[in-house]
Amino acid sequence: MSSKKKKLKSALSRSTGYVRSFIEQFNEDSASMLSNGMVYSTLIAIIPCLAVIYAVLEMLGTLDPVVSILEESILNTFGEGIGNTLVGYLETFTNNAMGLGLVSILSFGLTFVLLIDKIFTVINKIYHTPKKGKIVTRYLKYIGIILIGILAIALAVYLVGRFNSLSLKMRKITKLSTLQSILKNVVPFAAIFGILLAMICLIPNCKVRFLSGLIGAAVGTVGVGVLGYAFKFVVKFSVKNSVIYGSLATLLFFFMFLSYLWKIIFAAVVVSYVHQTQTTGIEYEL
Repeated sequence: MSSKKKKLKSALSRSTGYVRSFIEQFNEDSASMLSNGMVYSTLIAIIPCLAVIYAVLEMLGTLDPVVSILEESILNTFGEGIGNTLVGYLETFTNNAMGLGLVSILSFGLTFVLLIDKIFTVINKIYHTPKKGKIVTRYLKYIGIILIGILAIALAVYLVGRFNSLSLKMRKITKLSTLQSILKNVVPFAAIFGILLAMICLIPNCKVRFLSGLIGAAVGTVGVGVLGYAFKFVVKFSVKNSVIYGSLATLLFFFMFLSYLWKIIFAAVVVSYVHQTQTTGIEYEL
């Protein structure tokens, strides 16, 4: 057998081993069941979370652009029919929540913290590591993560706004508009990749190899992209279900989307975990 065939056979063997290990680990950790549990946690927390984010962004003066980006993302994923309904729900619930006052919004922050705590719990379960620190310390860390995340959103929106202002002043330069259209398609995936990479590398209470994190984040980013296009396709050809179920169809599609989204996120974590254990030969390294 030639050296090329041996290398090919070895590569196929390793790939098969990774896939087998991924399936076993995904089932062993009950990642699919945990994903379904995250759907209910997300549904309970989504409006309080948005109320907190909106309140901070409103103080920073960047609320309107963020809302526009969020609504555009929902419409692109679910289509105009279901997307408009979801946007209407979000606007109604969030306006009602923000109308309750600052004290109520601060109390909603607890729901936000609990959602992040559950994400930490599930990812550490996949990595077979315990959560680190006392509950007060962990919750203070979660609050810090929330504030940093919101400030990052505000900064990103500010930079995009500056870029748009620059493009308006320089309309005669066609390369800028081309670059802008490219960034419009690339930046969302770059943001998803960055978020997944941060979750995989920073959340587990152990040392995660950067290469394993990169592979997991890349797989997750591709999965989220495919999910978005798949739902756009499904919604487009599911008008009959919308007629049969009425407004319930919107919620059904949203439930399904959240379920598969969390499955993809946790699958990305499992991919990084499997790659790390397969390449280092140990379960994890503190």
